[in-house]
Amino acid sequence: MKKYFILITIVFNLFIMNVKGVNYDTISIGPVTWNNYYYTKLNNATGHKSYSYMQMFIRNSDKKAVYCIEPGVLINFDETYPGYDYNQAIMANLSQSVFEKVSLIAYFGYGYQDNNYNHTDSLWWAVTQWMIWQEANNNHTLYFTLNQNYSGNEAPIERFTSEMAEINALIDDYYTNPDISIPTMVLGQTIELNDTNKVLHNYEVIQCRGCEARIENDKLILKATEVSNSLVRLERKFDKYNSDPIVYISNNSQNAMAAGNIKNKKMGINYFTTAGQVNLRKLDFDTKINTPQGEAVLNGAIYGVYNNNQKITEVETDNDGKAMISNLPVGSYYIQEIKSSNGYTLNTNKYYFNIDNNHLNININVYEKVIEKTFELTKVKANANTGFLEPEEGIVFEFYFQKTNELYKSETTDINGKLSVVLPYGSYIVHQANSDENVEKIEDFLITVDNSEDSIISKVIANAYTSAKVKVIKIDKETKEIIKVSGIKFKIKNIDTGDYVCQSISYPEVGQVCVFETNKDGFLITPYPLPYGNYQIEEIVQNIDGYLVNVEPKVFEISNNTIVYDDKLGYIIEILFENEKEIIEEHVIDNEYIPIIEEPMGNIIVDVPNTEKNNYYLVYLTLLLALFGEIYVKEKEC
Repeated sequence: MKKYFILITIVFNLFIMNVKGVNYDTISIGPVTWNNYYYTKLNNATGHKSYSYMQMFIRNSDKKAVYCIEPGVLINFDETYPGYDYNQAIMANLSQSVFEKVSLIAYFGYGYQDNNYNHTDSLWWAVTQWMIWQEANNNHTLYFTLNQNYSGNEAPIERFTSEMAEINALIDDYYTNPDISIPTMVLGQTIELNDTNKVLHNYEVIQCRGCEARIENDKLILKATEVSNSLVRLERKFDKYNSDPIVYISNNSQNAMAAGNIKNKKMGINYFTTAGQVNLRKLDFDTKINTPQGEAVLNGAIYGVYNNNQKITEVETDNDGKAMISNLPVGSYYIQEIKSSNGYTLNTNKYYFNIDNNHLNININVYEKVIEKTFELTKVKANANTGFLEPEEGIVFEFYFQKTNELYKSETTDINGKLSVVLPYGSYIVHQANSDENVEKIEDFLITVDNSEDSIISKVIANAYTSAKVKVIKIDKETKEIIKVSGIKFKIKNIDTGDYVCQSISYPEVGQVCVFETNKDGFLITPYPLPYGNYQIEEIVQNIDGYLVNVEPKVFEISNNTIVYDDKLGYIIEILFENEKEIIEEHVIDNEYIPIIEEPMGNIIVDVPNTEKNNYYLVYLTLLLALFGEIYVKEKEC
């Protein structure tokens, strides 16, 4: 028995209710019918076949197309459908995968349009509905026939082959992600990455952390702007509709759905952005090591870093002469010194380098020339016989750092009395270490090597033969204390010549001094130095209150080994001259004491008072004869 269904369009007033994501609507036949597109539905469970032709369905609220999703179930046009935009697969009793595929078919089917595709012709509704039925088949097999076949004998035919392939291609394209891998980038670097899957043109950049990015066709153009763990996030939007897919569910009619937005495609690409680093090491130009010469230092040198002849930063060296420049973008650079460290000359050389993927950690040695000067010294001495100056060969001069008193170098004069030494930056104490016999040494002196213009320091040192003033100090032989008595007289004899020393003076009176006397503090100093040689001090026989005259000469030598330098007196030699205290016995004669003094040579001195007024003279002499047996009389000077 043949059954023929006449579908009557029933139009209802629009009822739209929005309650917790539920939209109520009715469905009717649309404006297009393809009565020559016949198809057969075979119920695989019962074997029952039904026959029809393609016709569009719409929802009455906005006349938008809807699709049937339950093959084999009739549509009740009197039914008001609740429409759901959430949990659609559950509501429609479809698996999640089937509903996702149906949603994609609906999205890319009828109404879809982009730069390459146009599915706005109503035929695409028929193609879309057919593909949805194929996917949500409800255990039915559907196929097209050439005619409406009630006999069931006509063979299936193919329709919409190319159109369905086009929709499937768009679905495949949806599932295809851009094939892009971002390598480690260098700050400032720009790269272009091609998507081999050729879908990137559908995406847009929604985030770029540490970078700048744009898409041109299927090419990602990326610039690294920050050293970081970088990220590019891409998104492909599917938002041609105002809502997600809506399923219309009824127990009294075939379920339906309206196309809606599908899930946007998002992807993130992580990569790392690094930057260039330059390790600068300052070395001494001469020694090629990072130890400064002299009193120069390596710290405090300032270097500029230049890109396109513009200074972008500057760095300062530390105590080891090192400095580091980091976070350098890709590019070509050079380093040049702006300010030298103390004791070095400014290095105007430019040190070029590139920062790129293959050159991220650069080591650069920079060389600086220490400030130095040549010190030239000529050492001469006065000839002892002629007085003319002559070179002094073999004299060693030592150069000590003033700050540390550390010996830097020693140099020796040549046959011409000359030496030449190159000294690096610093201040030096120059010390004469030796001299010819009996030739004076020069006092230590200071020379400074700085950044003044003179490149040579010259000095001529002339020394006379050794001479020194003689300082004689009277001391007690037993206690070693100074005998502070003035007027004790001495002579100085040159043993080498046999002559006594005499010196001419002009103050306080013009004259010649051949006898030298102690001052109130018990010492004397010759007015002028005596030349090197052998001498002796002789004390003149005289009355020294409380002490015996020392008649033994004191021999001494004036030489380099015996003299010392005094800041006020110059070179001097000190002679300690000892005296013994006198031994006194007293005798009483007529109530008068007679001192008796025994000299070291055995002589006895008796100081006889003038007793002429009492006529005791004879008495004294008689007493002396009794005491000593033999006497001689000498009148005492008054």
